[in-house]
Amino acid sequence: MRLFLVSVSIALAACHSVPSDWVSGTVYLVAVGSPSEVEMMRAEQILGLLTQRPVKRMPSRQLVPAEEHPHCPSKAPCYDAGEILDDLLRDPPTDTFRIVGVTEAPMSAAVARDSIAFARHHERALLYTTASFKQLNASSAHDRTRQILSHELGHTFGAEHCRGPCVMQPRLTEHATIRACPLHRKHMVEGLLQSIDSGSFLAAVGRERSRLGRWDEAIDAYRRALLRSPNVVEVETALAVALMARGRYLEARDVLDRASYYSPRSPLPFYARAGLYASQSAPARAAAHLESGVNRDPNASHAHRFAGVLYQDVLRDDDAAIYHYRLHLSVGGRDPEVLGRLAMLLAPTTLVFTEPEVVVVQYDNEAGLFWAHAGWGE
Repeated sequence: MRLFLVSVSIALAACHSVPSDWVSGTVYLVAVGSPSEVEMMRAEQILGLLTQRPVKRMPSRQLVPAEEHPHCPSKAPCYDAGEILDDLLRDPPTDTFRIVGVTEAPMSAAVARDSIAFARHHERALLYTTASFKQLNASSAHDRTRQILSHELGHTFGAEHCRGPCVMQPRLTEHATIRACPLHRKHMVEGLLQSIDSGSFLAAVGRERSRLGRWDEAIDAYRRALLRSPNVVEVETALAVALMARGRYLEARDVLDRASYYSPRSPLPFYARAGLYASQSAPARAAAHLESGVNRDPNASHAHRFAGVLYQDVLRDDDAAIYHYRLHLSVGGRDPEVLGRLAMLLAPTTLVFTEPEVVVVQYDNEAGLFWAHAGWGE
């Protein structure tokens, strides 16, 4: 029962020491709807073992009336897992390490039909349902819940799915392991070691609050992250974006100037400035900063895709957008959105990349977008 915990604890003891200012935080457990008390007690015990943190119950939350979700596995109504997850994150306690929802309702997510569990990378909430659970004896049921919680905690620590014998394998089976493979063990160890007062944790909270549109909370989290880990260009740029979302443009500009001073080769502050000047109806200055960002970006495919979208959607410069979309393709990019956008701007068109690869793309106002991919001799 404690195999996963023991293996992680050994790794922690062997490789890391806990700093004196480490703050553990609390794991909060929430009944969403009416899950069984047996399952809630099981989850509470397992979370304490896995995280080595206090686990506290929060008041239960009622499910809103179910509607037919577009990704439900059947015509029967089910709940949107992403919406439940966001509801858990609306106003979490300030000492939250993770908040865990348990429900008995069927749920689904846009990324997977008939979801058993759901979590987003580097966010603090995770959720699972007992809707499709088979009756098992106490020991097997305990193992199943442990597998689910270990897997979803891994996602919150940034771990992807794994094809090998690993707790991150995508499907829950009777023979699923509770061990993390070497590739994902690092995510587990570092995730479980996190202090909720560390710069990386607070930066992740800032991204979480930004996604939810809680800009003031995001700004506070980013500023606290930078107090602990100064001059991190990714965090400084994210802070500037959050300030812009609140209309605090002068503060955002000061943050971006500081970011460029300490990280002059980073494209991120220049991309953010492009957005800042575009929002202030200064397209020439926005374009200049955008090109400066592209010239600094080591990922040419991503840079030209981003520039094309910004030129087309924000700066309303279709010629510049076409130029960057073609550069995206010339450096090996094959983003379907870029193909679609080029087709709409140049319909009909034939895009020739490198021999023998030919992609024919056409956009028709009535039929929409269609393309055909052909290799040499086909």
